[in-house]
Amino acid sequence: FTELCCLLCSVFRNGDLLCPPFRIIIPKNMRQDWENILIEVTEKANLRTGAVRRLCTVDGVAVSSEEELVSGQYYVAVGTEKFKKLPYVELLVPKAPAHSGLR
Repeated sequence: FTELCCLLCSVFRNGDLLCPPFRIIIPKNMRQDWENILIEVTEKANLRTGAVRRLCTVDGVAVSSEEELVSGQYYVAVGTEKFKKLPYVELLVPKAPAHSGLR
């Protein structure tokens, strides 16, 4: 049902490993307009560099239309600067304690 009415994605801020990704819900009626999607992401992202110019996958592949967005996936909001290849997804994986098992 969610797939039919809206698209749910999580978005990292380019180069920012301190902030967790934010979630964005893109209603079906908005999916036709890529510019509106970027405006919506810009409002939530609050990038230091200003407006979000493009979305990329966490691997740095630019997404150029709403058809390329996949619900449940992670993306990186990029402004005027270059995409910064960082271990974004590693933020989501809980780290094991450094001394686990040693007592």
